[in-house]
Amino acid sequence: MMASQMGEPLTTDDLRVFFKKFDQNGDGFLTGDELGLVLKTYGGRSYTKEEIDDMIAAADKNADGKVDYEGTVRGLQLRKKKRKEKKSARVSAVLNNFYAKHWT
Repeated sequence: MMASQMGEPLTTDDLRVFFKKFDQNGDGFLTGDELGLVLKTYGGRSYTKEEIDDMIAAADKNADGKVDYEGTVRGLQLRKKKRKEKKSARVSAVLNNFYAKHWT
């Protein structure tokens, strides 16, 4: 059983299994269409072609419009970092607003 099925964070083994599952033609790369299917299946929503193209561009080392396993992991790590930074910025804004209302 994969870690994600037990409610634990995805492991690199889990990611490799997912990658192979969605690499429909078995060429070792995910295209925009294949990535879109992954995101729709496991991301809970559909993404626009532009959003998918941006994700691929962030992880695509040679600008061929597709990503390999390492690029996919790199893209996921970048997305996680951006999400964390966004959350941190929201917390800072709330604290700054609270401070401005109550201590100035």
